[in-house]
Amino acid sequence: MMTRASSAVPSAPGVPSRRAAHALVAMVVALVSFVAVTSTDSNPVAAARDWHVAPWGNDASDGTWANPHRTISHAVKAARSGDKVVIAGGTYSESVQVYNKAVHIESRPGQRAVLDGNNRLAWGIYLNRAHGSSLTNITVRNYATPASKMAAIRVYSNNVEVSGVHATENHRIGLSAIGSNITVSDGRFVRNGHLGVHGHELWNFRIERSAVRSNNTRGYDPFHSAGGMKFTNSLGIAVIDNDVSHNAGPGIWTDLYTVYVTIGKNLVQSNQRAGIEIELSSFVNVVSNVALDNGEAGIWILESQQVSVYHNASFGNPNAIEVEEGPRRNVDRVRIRNNTMGAAAPGSRALLDVNDWTEQRSAAQMRVTVDRNAYWVGPDSATNNISRWGVWPNYPAFSTTLSSHRQVTGAGPDATFSTANDNPFARSVGSFDYRVPSSMDVVGELPGATAKMIGVAPTADLRVGPVAPVVRRG
Repeated sequence: MMTRASSAVPSAPGVPSRRAAHALVAMVVALVSFVAVTSTDSNPVAAARDWHVAPWGNDASDGTWANPHRTISHAVKAARSGDKVVIAGGTYSESVQVYNKAVHIESRPGQRAVLDGNNRLAWGIYLNRAHGSSLTNITVRNYATPASKMAAIRVYSNNVEVSGVHATENHRIGLSAIGSNITVSDGRFVRNGHLGVHGHELWNFRIERSAVRSNNTRGYDPFHSAGGMKFTNSLGIAVIDNDVSHNAGPGIWTDLYTVYVTIGKNLVQSNQRAGIEIELSSFVNVVSNVALDNGEAGIWILESQQVSVYHNASFGNPNAIEVEEGPRRNVDRVRIRNNTMGAAAPGSRALLDVNDWTEQRSAAQMRVTVDRNAYWVGPDSATNNISRWGVWPNYPAFSTTLSSHRQVTGAGPDATFSTANDNPFARSVGSFDYRVPSSMDVVGELPGATAKMIGVAPTADLRVGPVAPVVRRG
């Protein structure tokens, strides 16, 4: 038996608290101060030129394509702000720093330059106050990065574009970013020792269409720092249309007072811990992701506030969606709407698990609301529980039927429940199309700003579950 869902999606989260506002002001002041004391190359402006590098080059040459340099470092040193360093395909074993000027480093069209540390050099590329620089179509691999150097690629600059860059098999982090207005697109951050991507004190950072897979190969602590990608103490993060899978830790992780975040249209699969972990963060939209077969929750909201979880699919995880309050910070205003979930893995308490592990506050006191979700408890589900709902000072309430779930959680009548043998809420599991069948009813639309972030028209009529298929990226 199946009931259909229909109604509108609520508006986006509201105004920050006074504490959050003060934190944002402090972050903005710090970032403005950082920009004020870091200027680009102060030499007189000259016409930009290209500096060419090739394995057959010579650093004593003039750097033209006919007479290229041999090393990237030499070309970068010669370049002025606005110049381009064009690298022929081949392997280069060096560390390259761009300091206090804007340089555009890219592979020659149709070719790919590879910086190889040979498991000996400490780091590959360091954009150090190199505001306005860019990296395009370059591979950085096999760097024996110590903790003091953080990552094989460090982007510690503002207004930087990183496109088509691969960071693979480095000892610690693939790419680390600090700064404002940084965009990473079409990248590949795979089999790094600690994290694929790291961000700290960011202001307006976006990563899209990238593969962040199989990281933490060296077994760093997945409970505090290691996994796929992690962002801390940042303002304005967008993680859109990526494949974040098979990492030994959480897949996508925000922590330590990261605010204004959108995580949308990602595939998060088979990560050792949660697929998406929102920890100590605020004003977060988690929308239209597909979370499959992760070791903990598909989507885990921990000690966070003003979080909207809309139109996701979460299957094969111990808990599909989990909201947890702890001793560090109260949970407040978490909205869980229009998601599909089911196929609970062993260790599950319920598909939807909302609780305070300090046993002090109820889900109602946390202001967690749920509605218009679709639940599937099939024959192979590890639990029959639709929800576990914190009602302290009493023990959490478990619901195995839609009626009891509504009674305990306060959910409205617009929800869907199925015990079918096969997943009724996916069009094509093999092609990662977890949109529900077109026969299901329309439920409403996304808030305008969130819709724009993931490329959906704000006026679009949407059904429960993801708004589009997700993509497996190589």
